[in-house]
Amino acid sequence: MTISCRLRGCAEDGLDNFEVGLASALPAEGESVDASSYTLCGRHSGVVGVGEQTTVDCAAGSRQFRYIIIRSADTTPEKLCIAEVAVYAATRGM
Repeated sequence: MTISCRLRGCAEDGLDNFEVGLASALPAEGESVDASSYTLCGRHSGVVGVGEQTTVDCAAGSRQFRYIIIRSADTTPEKLCIAEVAVYAATRGM
C-alpha cells in the first residue's frame, strides 16, 4: 500500500516531521491518539512545504485497515494542516 500526502497552502511553514499510522478502529471520544493505538506505516522527517507533496510507503503485504492516522512527531504541535491525503494500493503482478 502506498500513502501519498499532499499539503496545499494552509500553513506558512508546511508540514514538518510526521508519521502515518493505520487503524481498524478510532479511539473513543475524548481519548487521545498515541502510538500504541495504531500500526505504524511510516515516518517523514523534514519539511513538506506549502504546495509540495511527499509519499510514505507502507510495508508490502500490510493488512487492510479502515483509518489513516497522520500524527505530528512534535510533542507540542500548534496545528497539523493537510489539504489532501490519497491512498493507493500496490498492484499485484500477473
